[in-house]
Amino acid sequence: MIKFPATLLLLLASGFLAISRSSTPKQPNIVFIVADDMGYQDVGFRGSNIRTPNIDRLAREGVILENHYVMAVCAPARATLMTGRYPIRTGFWQGNLHPTQEFGLGLDETLLPEMLKRNGYATHGVGKWHCGTYTWDHTPAKRGFDTYFGLFLGIQDYYTHHRGSWLDFREDYHDADSEFVDDIRDDLDGHYNTYLFTDRSLELISNHDKSQPLFLYLAYTAPHTPYQAPLEDIEKYYNSDSIQDSRKIYATMISIMDDGIGKIADALKDRDMMDNTIIVFTSDNGARRMSQGSNFPLRGDKGTFLEGGVRSLAFVNSPLIQKTGYINTNLHHFSDWYATFQNLAGDNPKKHVKTQLPIDGVDIWSSIDNDLPCREEVLLEFRDSSKYLNAVSDVPKTDLCDNENCFDLSGVLKFKDGELTFNAQDFLALRWKNWKILAGSTFELRGWTTKNNGDGYIGISDGSGDKIDRSHVSGTLLFDLSSDVSEERNVAGQYPDIVLKLLAKRQGYLAKVVPLQRRQLRDDIVMDDGVWRPWAKDEHELQRPPTCAPLTGNVSSMVPDLVSYATEDRVTLTCVNNYIISWAASESDNSATIKCGGTGWVSEPLLENFSGAVGCVECNIEVECTEGTCSGGECVCIDGHEKSTDYPSLCTLIKCPILALTNTAADVTGPYSPDTIVTVTCNEGYHVAGTDSETEQTLNCNLGGAYDVNLKPCVEKDEIERRDNHNYSRGVAHECSSIVAIALSLASWLI
Repeated sequence: MIKFPATLLLLLASGFLAISRSSTPKQPNIVFIVADDMGYQDVGFRGSNIRTPNIDRLAREGVILENHYVMAVCAPARATLMTGRYPIRTGFWQGNLHPTQEFGLGLDETLLPEMLKRNGYATHGVGKWHCGTYTWDHTPAKRGFDTYFGLFLGIQDYYTHHRGSWLDFREDYHDADSEFVDDIRDDLDGHYNTYLFTDRSLELISNHDKSQPLFLYLAYTAPHTPYQAPLEDIEKYYNSDSIQDSRKIYATMISIMDDGIGKIADALKDRDMMDNTIIVFTSDNGARRMSQGSNFPLRGDKGTFLEGGVRSLAFVNSPLIQKTGYINTNLHHFSDWYATFQNLAGDNPKKHVKTQLPIDGVDIWSSIDNDLPCREEVLLEFRDSSKYLNAVSDVPKTDLCDNENCFDLSGVLKFKDGELTFNAQDFLALRWKNWKILAGSTFELRGWTTKNNGDGYIGISDGSGDKIDRSHVSGTLLFDLSSDVSEERNVAGQYPDIVLKLLAKRQGYLAKVVPLQRRQLRDDIVMDDGVWRPWAKDEHELQRPPTCAPLTGNVSSMVPDLVSYATEDRVTLTCVNNYIISWAASESDNSATIKCGGTGWVSEPLLENFSGAVGCVECNIEVECTEGTCSGGECVCIDGHEKSTDYPSLCTLIKCPILALTNTAADVTGPYSPDTIVTVTCNEGYHVAGTDSETEQTLNCNLGGAYDVNLKPCVEKDEIERRDNHNYSRGVAHECSSIVAIALSLASWLI
């Protein structure tokens, strides 16, 4: 056997690790491009007959994200990107945002451009905002963007730039004296939106000071309605029979955007910025039903929580990525970009005065850079009408699981005029690993768009043999996306254990839902000069929400002559009928002081360990009392849970105990949650007792807090074994993969 010097072996191992470990670039330029309502299949690299040569090239030279999830409609998707938080936390769980609703991203949120700006980035926004504009403080140039060029609202004419009768196109910035400037661009009447957004982006890149990192957020309106494109461009791109006539305008809108993206990439190269730039391209949701867009082979479309609505076209291109030219099948979510860019920017939220709220996204750079999986679950949508403060749902709640009919659809109902998907209530849409569940009392089911929309839209059966475009359903659907990406086969009845596991996650998400007033459309808003502007100016209108409604349900009256409460109002909440305060530490606590806060009623003082809804409950079922049952005024814990020692009325998950380790790298590790795999590796010169030479053992933490096998001690090897086995030791729970072991095995083999 050939022997190598120890120094050489160390250098070989170190070099292998250096080229293999996922690297994290520091403060790269970020160009984030969002298409609006673009179909999953509407690019050349997915076989589309729409011309997208620049998108195709950038995608093939970069990393195509196969499982990139967004939200089902525009505003919640953009709010998720800007905050790194699920809509259940920001209030956008109520659905899309309409122009005269007094709502927007809370001023306590630290938005993506704000976070990047405090780390030295130049931040510029171009295109569509759609995150709230009822006060000036909610507008983009006051939320972290140095400049913003485009529209506040969600839709406009591509030439007149009007929403309804009023203009919505401006350039906002702060001048040399730090004075805010709202420059209405009525001079751009007749100029096509997509060209304007591309030209503005090119101008920003051309004038950028390269001593600063750049964040350019380019939110095209294409190919969102109205379907408009210059006639000369339609003839330029599609003057043959390569595409059906009904699809040519939609396709031209995308091709014009593609041409702009190519110019932006070229501009970055011309300014020698591309080597330190990350380009991300995605759509905010799927194509609309009957829009001539195609989500093939996915089912559903914009506004649904089927794959065609929430799985988006996406890719990343950058010379900074180590592994390129492949399709990445790891799970990603729109919220992940915040966490990823925060890490790339080197931001430490604890160093800043403004408190950063908890985020749901995870840093996915190692996934993009080296194909290492970093998450296994994404929340696609969650609704519960009990979280409305000022209204009771008119949709009756039903059990998600009801004996023999546990996993069957309870009915198919034809839509009434005016019904919209995002008004559906009381349901859960979740993906975990390859499984996807849709469950609740009311949600929408739709059919399929065909490839290139060549055969139109395939409807669903109404039970009589006829086809309908869409339907309301209730019940539980489970799909195995690894074998059924088109969501054609409901397998809930075949996998009841998976269904119950996923439904058990509902309670944890419910506790994170921010309670809100039901949004109201104001019909008294008039823009006197014909320009859309924020209209709320009074102090009480700057709060979110401006008032709190009196609590009801086993609650004694507060102040009878008041119908609502202003922010900071405090009252005594007293429960009746043997009910207790929802955060009670004992079963006798039936009274507490509460305050009208920025997002509804909160405890006073604010309790950090309580994240549920304020009110009176039969017994306290907090975050970890998953599907607990109230009996006799107390919470009876389900399997795998036990009473909390700090709060007797709470149930907490039983975890596997701490492992006391010897002769390993870690002395103590744990406790671990169920479904955690723990690997324990012996130190150099030791092996697992009872084996000849094994140095590693694996334990699974089961429901109920017990490991599946007993941990064996690591015992000392003899001198020969020590010489022939050189291994590092660890005791860790599996998270993102690592290839350290490969390098060490290589070094061991070379000896």
